[in-house]
Formats: sequence, structure tokens, C-alpha cells
Amino acid sequence: MVGIVLSYDVSSGMASVRDGLFTRQMKTIILPSIIDGYPVTSIECGAFSKCPELTSVTIPNSVTSIGDEAFAECSALTSIKLPDSVISIGEGAFSSCSSLTSVKIPGSVTSIGKGAFGKCIRLASIIVDVKNAIYDSRNNCNAIIETATNTLVTGCRSSIIPSSVTSIGKRAFSGCLGLVSISIPDSVKSIGDHAFSDCSRLTSITISYGVTSINNGLFSGCSGLTSFTIPSSVNRIESCAFYYCTGLTSIVIPNSVKSIGYNAFGDCVGLTSVTIPDSVTKIDFIDDVFSGCYRIRNVVIPGRFQIARLFPFSHMITNAVIAPGVTSIDYDFFADCTALTSVTIPDSVTSIGSGVFRNCTSLTSIIVNANNTVYDSRNNCNAIIETASNSLVAGCKSTEIPCSVTSIGRGAFYSSGLTSITIPSSVTSIGDEAFLGCSGLTSITIPNSVTSIGRGAFSGCSGLTSITIPNSVTRIGSYAFSGNFRLTSITLPDSVTSIADEAFSGCSGLTSITIPDSVTSIGNHAFAGRSRLTSITIPDSVTSIGDYAFARNFTLKTIIVSNSVTRIGSYAFSGNFRLTSITLPDSVTSIGDYAFSGCSGLNSIIIPDRVTRIGNHVFHHCTSLTSITIPDKVTSIGDYAFYNCEHLTSIKLPDRVTSIGEHAFWGCNKLTSITIPQSVTRIGDYAFLGCSRQLTIYLPSNFTADISRWPSGVKIFRY
Repeated sequence: MVGIVLSYDVSSGMASVRDGLFTRQMKTIILPSIIDGYPVTSIECGAFSKCPELTSVTIPNSVTSIGDEAFAECSALTSIKLPDSVISIGEGAFSSCSSLTSVKIPGSVTSIGKGAFGKCIRLASIIVDVKNAIYDSRNNCNAIIETATNTLVTGCRSSIIPSSVTSIGKRAFSGCLGLVSISIPDSVKSIGDHAFSDCSRLTSITISYGVTSINNGLFSGCSGLTSFTIPSSVNRIESCAFYYCTGLTSIVIPNSVKSIGYNAFGDCVGLTSVTIPDSVTKIDFIDDVFSGCYRIRNVVIPGRFQIARLFPFSHMITNAVIAPGVTSIDYDFFADCTALTSVTIPDSVTSIGSGVFRNCTSLTSIIVNANNTVYDSRNNCNAIIETASNSLVAGCKSTEIPCSVTSIGRGAFYSSGLTSITIPSSVTSIGDEAFLGCSGLTSITIPNSVTSIGRGAFSGCSGLTSITIPNSVTRIGSYAFSGNFRLTSITLPDSVTSIADEAFSGCSGLTSITIPDSVTSIGNHAFAGRSRLTSITIPDSVTSIGDYAFARNFTLKTIIVSNSVTRIGSYAFSGNFRLTSITLPDSVTSIGDYAFSGCSGLNSIIIPDRVTRIGNHVFHHCTSLTSITIPDKVTSIGDYAFYNCEHLTSIKLPDRVTSIGEHAFWGCNKLTSITIPQSVTRIGDYAFLGCSRQLTIYLPSNFTADISRWPSGVKIFRY
């Protein structure tokens, strides 16, 4: 033990080794039986873990307990001699000791934790002392068996499972990379969680009839496994049972199976087909049973239960058969199955969620069984129609909408690959996200019968160049046409009373828009986002302009605001650097924070008399602003209100102002004088930082401002 210092704890007069200094570089460790007069009885959890140079260790006869992961990841450790005093070996005590080739369990041991020798890839010999009353290695099996229960708790690459074994314990062979094949005798009726996980070289294994469950993670990471037969005695396949078994190309699930856990076949990238039997009544879809199985082309979906997004990454599925008995198809069920060409809905289905065929761009055939009483595909329309309501709930790129349909449901054609469609005059409403993401759609005619266009109905239809909204429409939902960058112009009918949030945001090709006199409000982000609009007229009917309503329209030069507008939202015109002037009507009572920030071309503005507050950052970086008129009713100037208005030469603060915010006039280096009215009680930090030394500030004689953070050289006069 030369060269190391041990840390230890003392309890009831016994010492337990906690760790050793400088052991990470040592090759040999000899532990003492006594430390400072105390007998050493235990080695604590992780005491010597991750000692990569350690090749041998001597444990004294005084030690009775070896803690969890005590020698884990000692990759150079080739042998270990456990003394006859050891009673318990903790979980993972010698796990990942990749050079360990043999181990002998003394007769004193009564407890061995899960995975005590897990991932010891070179371990080939395991012997249990014949005097041990709890464990044995009968028939020279090179394994540890719990005698009373006949449970194999630890195995290795050369284990032979005796026919007397009835169960295999949790993680018994986990990480045994040297294991290529193994025979499980008929006597085995249960196999614990992760028993063979990460045995990546295991190519074949047979489980006999009698095993009722393929437990959690049982074969996860067995990437060399090419085939596997599930015995007909199995009634459940638990979570991650075959996760990352990349060599599996097919699997037959017997009719005895009633439930399949989440990620049971996750990332089995070799699987090409799956048949789920009718016996299955429960599939746990929390993390997607077949996620990552992108080569699956054919799938048979059983009846008797509801399933949701079983195949979220199976974009190669070309054919799906939904078995009779299925009653509900959840939202996004076939989402992103881009190779799917046809689907038949059985007569048992009574509920179908929205967006069921989202991004199924190859789908051309949808047939509903003629005996279905809730849905139909009348007139060979290649769509699913709710019979009672005449609502089209799901369609595809070859759908022809029958003239009996009265509404198009939510997500009905969501990213369907649709290039053209005729909406009949029977339709009165277009639902939320109905045509969202139909980027190949170049034109569409909305008939005069339609009164409502839902939220995101045509969002992301980037191929649309023009659209006519009929006079019958009274409602346009939020982001209804957002992201349609090829749309150049749009005329809103007089029937529309409001423009919803983000209705036309991101329509970067838009050069003109006519807002009718019927509109009373313009929503948040309504026209935000780099359009080509150069001018816009807001009609007299509008009373409110929402947050970001016209933000970041870099070509916008002129805006005419009507006399009825009372509120201008935060960031309403921010970032419009080509805007040179704007006249705000007397009706305006509120201007939001950042409303004109970044309007670097704006040279003058008159704030209406009813405004009482100049908000935070409201004229931030309006670098061309030379003059501004602040009305008498204003009581506060917000933080950064005129930040970096570098051409502002003069400003008059009204007598009602009580507060000037932080950095309010920062960088106004052409400002030569400013008079602080007697009403002011607070001036924020750095309010005049970056202003010219030519600045003269007139302060009331009774004002006690801290001027230590004002720029040096500024002249201050009291009045």
C-alpha cells in the first residue's frame, strides 16, 4: 500500500474505506486489515472506481462488505481474490472491468447485487465455492445461481445454463460482449429486465414456451441479433424490449400478446414489415413503439383499441391495413408517412383525429368501408367525410371535394402535397390549418358561400401568388395566410371586421393590400416580417394597431394612420428603417414600448396631445430624428426612450413630467441643451451618457439628482 493515503469512515468501532489518494495511477493496491487501530470491514460505494491502471487488488480477511460500483470501470484489473470474510457484493461492484477473466465467489457471500460483474467482456470463468449456502455454480456452468430459487443472477461469455434453472435475473448477462449464442432450457419461465441488454455480438437465442413476458430492455442493444421467435406463451412485450436491435429484419408477434410497451422496437432500423395481431389490446405509445423504424413499408394495424402515432419515423410505409375492430384513429396517426399511397378505413371506426394524414405527400387513395355509419368517401372522392355533418375531415392530393360537403375540417389537407383543388359553393367554413403547408398549391378560389377562414388555414402555402377572399367572409383566423412569401397582393372584403394576429406575417412578397373600412382592429404581428409594402393606409374604422403589427417591413416608407386609432401597440412599426415620417392623429392615447425603435429614417414626429407616457425604447435608434414634440400631458419618459437619437438637437419636456428613465437620452450627442422641469422627481442612471460635452442641463434648484453617472464636461445650471 506504499504511496497511497486512504480516506475512511468509522462506525461502531469499524472502519470503511471511502477512497484512496493517488490510486488513479497505481497498478497494485493492498488494503490493510487495520487503519489507525480500527478493523477495516467494508469498502464503500465507488471507492476505487475508474482506476484505469489498476491490475490487481488485495482485500484483507477483515472485509465483509464491498459497496456498489466499488471497483467499477477498473479496465486493467485482470483478477480479484475475494476473501472468505466477504458477505455482500454491491450492485455493479466490478462492472465494466473489461480485463477481468475469472472470479471466485467465497462460501461466506450471502448477497450479490444486480450487475455486480456486468459488462466484464472477457469474463469466462465463474466459480462459486461449494461451501456457499446461498449461491452455486452447479455443473461447472460458469455462472452464479441463487440456490433456493434456481435463479441465474450472473453469467458470462462461457456460461451454460443448467436445466434446473427456472429464472434468469435482472442484468444477468448485460453488456456481455463476448456472448455469441446461448441456449435457454425449457425449465426457464421468467427472464428479468435487461438480462441480455447490450450483448451486441449475440446472433441467436431461443426462448422456450412458458416465458410469459419479454421484459423491459431484455434484448436492447443486441445489434447482432438477426432473428428471434417470440414463443406463443408470451402475453406482453415491455418497453425497450428490442430497442436498437438493428439486425432484426422481421418479427412475428404471436396471437398471445396483449400489450406492447413504448419503444419496444425503437430504432430497429432493419425491420421492413410488422403485423400486430388482433390479440393486442394495449399499446403504450408514450415514446412511440416503432420510432426510428424507417424501413417499415407494410403494417397491419389491429382492432379493439386506440393507437396514436405508432410509426412517427416510418416514412417508407407504403401500405397500411387497419383491421376491423379499430374504433378510433388519433390525431397525426400517419403523420410523416411520406411513402404511404393508400389507406382503407374499416366500418368499425367512429372517431378520427385532426391531421391524421399530415405530410403524407404520396397518398392518393382513401377509401372508407361502405358499411361505416359515421364516415364515408362518397363519389370516390378520396377523402374521409363525416356523414352526419358533411364535414371533410381528411383528404389527400387527389381529393375531389363533393358538392354536398359543407365544411373542411381542421388539418384536412395539412402538407398533403396538394397542387390544386376546387372548393364547391356548398362549403361555408374552412377549418384551422385546413391547407397548412400545401406549398405546391399555386392558386385557390374561395366560393362566396364561405363565411369563416380558420386559424392557419392557408399558412405556409408558399406557392400561392394570389387569392381572392369573397364578400361572404366575416372572419379570418390568426396566421391564416402567414409565410406565403410569393403572395404579392390581397384585397380584403368589406365584410371583414378584424385582421387577426399574424394573419399575413411573413408574406415577404406582398406589395399591396387594401384594408376595408369595416376593419376595426389590426392584430399582433398582422403584417410583420419583411414584406415589399411601400405604403399603407389605415382606414378611419380602425381603433387599435396591435403589437408588431407592421414591424420589420424594410421597404415601408409612408403610413397614413386614421383619426380613429387610439392605441399603437408595442413594436408596432419597429425596424422600418425606410420610414421617414408619420403623422399620428389626435385620437391616439397610448403608444407601446419600442413602437418606433429602429426607424432610423424617421426625421420628425409629433406626439398627439392625449398621450401621457413615452414608453421604454419607443424611439430607440431613430438616428435621423431631429425634432420631436412631446405633449403637455406626458408624465414619464421611459428607459432608453430616445437612446442613440444622434441627430436630435433639441427637446422640450413638459411641466408634468415626473420621471426620466435609465439611458433615456443616451448617445444624443447633438443635443445642446435640455431643461428639466420642476415636476421631475427621478432621473434614471446614465440618462445622458454619451451626450456631447456641449450639452447644458438646466436643473431645478431644489432637485437632488445623483449626477455622478452623467457624462463629464456636461454643463449644469440651477434655476
